[in-house]
Amino acid sequence: MPRPQRTHKMALMGWLRAGYARPLLFHKRKTFRKLPLLYCPHTHRKEVFPMLPILIVDDEPSIAQLIAMTLEPLGQPLIIAHDGERAADLLETQKFELCLLDIMLPQISGYELFSYINEYSIPVIFITARGELDDKRKAFRMGADDYIV
Repeated sequence: MPRPQRTHKMALMGWLRAGYARPLLFHKRKTFRKLPLLYCPHTHRKEVFPMLPILIVDDEPSIAQLIAMTLEPLGQPLIIAHDGERAADLLETQKFELCLLDIMLPQISGYELFSYINEYSIPVIFITARGELDDKRKAFRMGADDYIV
């Protein structure tokens, strides 16, 4: 049986988990490059990986900004949508590496948006305040990658 081809995302995650890699961050915000460099101190190699943005969908701006501030040091582009309709519009116009999704959204619920996101084969992590077992079960049965309360 042939060995599956290793993607850049798999390689990046493996290096980060093993502690062999760290993103190169610059002192001034304006000097971020479009393609972040990944430096492996053990092999002294620099690799360039094109990074797709992460979509953050949350109706509370303070929580969305907190998530963005937490992920910002990784150097990956982040896009925030405050409702399901805006997120659906963004999904139609560009590709995303990952979607962080809240369940309780105005206009379109997180579950409805999730079924729409599944058409694009984007990994989805639910980040929500709903911690009931039924909600978790429903999310995982629909195909969510993770559920964070």
